Amino acid sequence: MGYGTAQSQSPDDVYMLYGKVAGKYNEEEIIKNGLSVINREKDHVIVYGSISKLKALKAIGYKIMELGDELRPREVEVTVGTQPDIQKLYNLGVDIFSAVKDSTGKNGFIIRGSAFDHQIDSIKKMNFPV
Repeated sequence: MGYGTAQSQSPDDVYMLYGKVAGKYNEEEIIKNGLSVINREKDHVIVYGSISKLKALKAIGYKIMELGDELRPREVEVTVGTQPDIQKLYNLGVDIFSAVKDSTGKNGFIIRGSAFDHQIDSIKKMNFPV
């Protein structure tokens, strides 16, 4: 059927978790180690990745703690030019509350919603004002 053979996987490589990296951190090193930086705060970052990747980061000296209830997106307002641009934001996982045509008719649409820092980074790379 084209599926190949079943292979055994370690649960630590399959299951994904959020973690809180407290203290000093190097975002490039975190990303290089296979984790995603979800939110940046003053004294910590929220990361996401497999249990084995979190353990590897801990092994090189990072202090990783359980997240608790701290994972909250930021409220954002983004200006886009066209309706397909709205779809691009949705495809990033942005939670869109409203999409309203700009009252001046010049700037396209004003999107209000919520997004995590990694999504905001992607929006900025698309050159949409946030």
